[in-house]
Amino acid sequence: MERLKQYLEQFCGLDITSLVPQGMNLFPLDITTDANQALLFGSEHSLTKKYIVTSDYMGVFYPPGFFYQAPLGYFLIGFWGHGLNSHAFYYSEITNFNRVLFRISTGGMEGNWIEDCKKIKPFLESFFEFRKDNVKKLKMIVAFEDIDGKASYVLVPKKGEPLFYSGSILFYDADFTRLWKYSEVNPQKKALLMKHGLVSDTPKSTLKSNFKQGVSKIVQVFSEFYSKNKMT
Repeated sequence: MERLKQYLEQFCGLDITSLVPQGMNLFPLDITTDANQALLFGSEHSLTKKYIVTSDYMGVFYPPGFFYQAPLGYFLIGFWGHGLNSHAFYYSEITNFNRVLFRISTGGMEGNWIEDCKKIKPFLESFFEFRKDNVKKLKMIVAFEDIDGKASYVLVPKKGEPLFYSGSILFYDADFTRLWKYSEVNPQKKALLMKHGLVSDTPKSTLKSNFKQGVSKIVQVFSEFYSKNKMT
């Protein structure tokens, strides 16, 4: 992993130990005979499927199918690319709280490796700060950025409806406060999240039952109060 550590420090100003979950074992994923020369690493789950090309993770769902398919504990970090322009820095993680797939363009025939790498640190640090600041408000964050500018985010509050944001945060100088300002409720997208178990909803029958119980409790309290006062 020495080469990846060097690249992150030299070109991105990042310490890999601040990015990898504590205690996680990582495995080299790009083709090399020397693990120290590899630039892409992942958790044990990534050995089964890497989710590094568009056909791996997009699917027909919104957000991308990766968020429904990748197992808890999936993690991926590093640099990988193919063809002329599909070269990127990857940071992907699946936990109970956050489902993240960041594929940030780095270099390629039309890119600039040095300048592209400079965007990675402020973007990741802003995301980590946003996540930390909102951990008490949210059940889950779903975050997706791709090399072609396609991006989508979902905030699932502990109270209230899921909020959806379509568009790149990277292109807005990593201003994650935009998620609270411009996200919207979307029943169709929520239905897909529910279908695949990412969010749940309170059945109407349960809501009616809770309402009836509440009314009954109020009636009971007033009845007891009236009886006591009548006796006196």
